[in-house]
Amino acid sequence: MEISIYTPESDSGVFRHHLSKIAGRGLQYWTICHNIDTFLTTTGKRIALFQIPYPWDKRIEHEIDLLYDHVDDILILCEEVHGVTVEFMHRYDREKITYFICGKLHHRLNFSFANQFLNWIITSVTVYRDISPSRLFDLRPWDTKPYMFDVLLGRKKPHRDHAYDFILKNNLDSQCIMTYLNSMNFTGSQKTNQNWIWETEGIDDLEAAKNITWSVERVKYHGKNVSVSQIMPIEVYNQTAYSLVCETEYENHYTFITEKTVKPILAQRLFITLGNRYTLKFLQEIGFKTFHGIIDESYDEIEAVTGRHEAALEQMRWLCQQDQQDILKRIRPIVQHNFKHAYTTDWYGLFSAPFSSYFFPWQVINKNVVRGMGIPNYSNAFEEHQQCIYTFMSTPI
Repeated sequence: MEISIYTPESDSGVFRHHLSKIAGRGLQYWTICHNIDTFLTTTGKRIALFQIPYPWDKRIEHEIDLLYDHVDDILILCEEVHGVTVEFMHRYDREKITYFICGKLHHRLNFSFANQFLNWIITSVTVYRDISPSRLFDLRPWDTKPYMFDVLLGRKKPHRDHAYDFILKNNLDSQCIMTYLNSMNFTGSQKTNQNWIWETEGIDDLEAAKNITWSVERVKYHGKNVSVSQIMPIEVYNQTAYSLVCETEYENHYTFITEKTVKPILAQRLFITLGNRYTLKFLQEIGFKTFHGIIDESYDEIEAVTGRHEAALEQMRWLCQQDQQDILKRIRPIVQHNFKHAYTTDWYGLFSAPFSSYFFPWQVINKNVVRGMGIPNYSNAFEEHQQCIYTFMSTPI
């Protein structure tokens, strides 16, 4: 089939990567344009590819408006799911548009499809499966720790203020390793141990890394370019038993999963989440287990943001009063399952199957994956696409 593709120059690197993975050498036979006028002179099937910009930029709307009547499909990647991007998706809810998002919308789109592209899981797992797997052996998940929780809060946000204030008010700080930038304007070189703790092992040039401004910026980690945010704080984890995860977002009408959740999963840890409503439900849908029966996870269902997070923090306080070794023993089968599931699932295949169907429509693919609002039976879908089989060690790492 003759295929012509438009993608903005700024997105070309991202899409050449994905297209080369699904098409291989066949990519040389497709026409790829970065100029709209040139693209509109092409023949064959026309597909426009966009990545939702972060920070937000309205130019994407202008280009979609120019192209919509002249293309067969528009495929849009959404790696960063925020309020402004979800509003955009509802405004551009059109039949020819398909979204691939790093999370889940809690309300159906009327015309567009919204498939999963769990890129923060894909890339975070890649760091410790393909780049630096030996670092996992430095973790000591079953040892009793001197502190109960790591609370690595990052940049200032309302739900992180809530966590910080709760911990201080209830005198839990002595049982935590807690850091908080408490500002949106900190450069890396200004960070101290009170607001940021660097992982010292594996970063090739730690002094240069300290000049970064945003945690998504890349540094050399065991010789590979990795976002700072995806580097597991192993030294902190080996001093703390559990994690308080303050996710990037906390709205009710969507779920956005980032590396903040993936890192404690890979480290085989119990975690409590301050984030979007139904975050735990979404994790369960994609095959993970959470900690109901050990702690009260009904906080995940509470609609009021402040009330939800207060209930989650109460579970943190309760855990700080429990015998740590007993809790570590009880969570062991759960966290081992989660590690294995994260480590062995072909997360990229769950994206590439529906994505490639727009270029190779004759492929036989589970239609619920290709054209669904999600995957009704996630466990079956994961089994179908699970291609990366690694030996999972039942003994602790």
